[in-house]
Amino acid sequence: MHTEPALTALLAPREALPLRYHTPDSWAAQALAEPLALLGDHAHLERKAAANALELNNRWPGARCARRPGSAFWRRLHATRPTI
Repeated sequence: MHTEPALTALLAPREALPLRYHTPDSWAAQALAEPLALLGDHAHLERKAAANALELNNRWPGARCARRPGSAFWRRLHATRPTI
C-alpha cells in the first residue's frame, strides 16, 4: 500500500512525535460530548490568531505577506474586518 509522506507522518506512533504532552485517547470523546464548548474554544483561538495577525500587520505594515492578495494572512485579515 502506497501512502503519501504527509499522511505517513500523521500515522506515525505517538511516541515518535517530539511532544511534551500526549493528549489522552479519551479527549476526543469528552470534547465531542460538549460540541458547543469545543466550538466556543475553537472560536476563541481563531479570534486570538486573528488579533495576533492584525497586531503584526500594524507593527510591520509594509510586509509583503500582508499585502499579497490571496495569501492566507490577507484572507484572514479581510475576513476579520467588520463591515460598516
